[in-house]
Amino acid sequence: MQPRYQPRESSTPLPQTDFCAVVPAYNAGPALHQTVDEIFSLATARNLAVEVVVVNDGSTDASTDGLKPRAGLVILDGPNQGKGAALRAGLSHSTAPVRGFVDADGDYPPATLFDLFTLLTYLDVDCAIGMRLGGHETIFRRVASKAFSTWVFLWHGLSFDTQAGCKAFRGELLDDVLPHLRANGFAFDVDILSQVRTRHWRPPVLLPLIFDHDDATSTVTLRRTLRALADVARLRPRRARAGWNREAQ
Repeated sequence: MQPRYQPRESSTPLPQTDFCAVVPAYNAGPALHQTVDEIFSLATARNLAVEVVVVNDGSTDASTDGLKPRAGLVILDGPNQGKGAALRAGLSHSTAPVRGFVDADGDYPPATLFDLFTLLTYLDVDCAIGMRLGGHETIFRRVASKAFSTWVFLWHGLSFDTQAGCKAFRGELLDDVLPHLRANGFAFDVDILSQVRTRHWRPPVLLPLIFDHDDATSTVTLRRTLRALADVARLRPRRARAGWNREAQ
């Protein structure tokens, strides 16, 4: 099922952009405003035309209502369908030659997303993703993260960190891969990276990034973790899992 989101009337897309940054938002609070403002500030400092697509995934805290209208800001509104659904909708909405996403909560510096865009602009690569440095404060999150990584390797053969909320892709790759994605929840990252390999795109460039996570504001729960584990198994590609993960740099 395709995600159901509609552009807000205040949206002002640009006719031509250098890249698109998608920001999924579910009750993100003030951090959403900080993230969006920083993306536009970084683009201005680098003299780049950026489109920011904020996908409001059924938020109840009105965090998207106070976003300052500006050229290049697009807001998509819809019922709560999951982070994966929000990302699928945002990445599909744009036609920018390079598109990526970053979490709204400030766990990952938006400047890192610009580093990924730079890699895709100047190097002959298809995608670039963040690889987390640091960890979680709670035992539950540490154990859940380790269990999830092991589960992903068993079902998809991906031996690198798949879950950092900071990734970028070439537009032609997304146009090919997005129609085949099925994950609406937290298994989205596994789904897209597995399809990137299955559809014979090159392995991602891995960029270490600072992981400044606040477990107190996390939307990850035991129920959502179990659902993501089930989705990882369900989404296993039918083609052979030949070892492209070992070639990732």
